[in-house]
Amino acid sequence: MSRGAPTPSLVVMSSHGSRGDLRKIVRLAESQGWEVKYTGKGHYRWVPPGGKDVYFSSSTPSDWRVIRNLLAALGKRGLTV
Repeated sequence: MSRGAPTPSLVVMSSHGSRGDLRKIVRLAESQGWEVKYTGKGHYRWVPPGGKDVYFSSSTPSDWRVIRNLLAALGKRGLTV
């Protein structure tokens, strides 16, 4: 897969990154036992099963790289994409 290719498992990803894409990732993470909470200050707190290696992300993706980087960071923490 080339660097700029869309993520195949999240079928419809916009080219600019959207809150809809982010909501899909939230639902995916929650289906795998992650706890995802909105902090109230414009960020999400991602807690994997077991509670170790918590990750924070913006709740307003500005472009497609934000979504790609979020998936990479969560994948390193155990999210199966």
